Amino acid sequence: MNRLYSVFFLFLLWLLPAAHCPTDFSCKQVTGGSKSDRSLELKLTEGVSEEYTLELYDLNVGKLVSKKSMFFSSGDSKVVFDKVKPSTYTVYFSSASCPKKRSVKGKEGIVVQ
Repeated sequence: MNRLYSVFFLFLLWLLPAAHCPTDFSCKQVTGGSKSDRSLELKLTEGVSEEYTLELYDLNVGKLVSKKSMFFSSGDSKVVFDKVKPSTYTVYFSSASCPKKRSVKGKEGIVVQ
């Protein structure tokens, strides 16, 4: 019986970090002066003010394109990635309080045209 409780307790400990990371970003494409000048702007829609690690992955190629660390306060909007080529991307983010990487826009990705 004690083993059953131990397994259940370990499972709850595994879920605990995800439950305490109510962090989320929204993302939008920003076009500069020329149509080929594309950037991605992120907005911290939910979460605490802290330094976030942001990783831009190209889903069509399957590789990391860029990685940056930036400080965001709640509600901040910042252009994070410049000169983004047309493709489908996802942005993974993590921080000290939420070390497990999470994705902006999930599996459907961010389409840059």
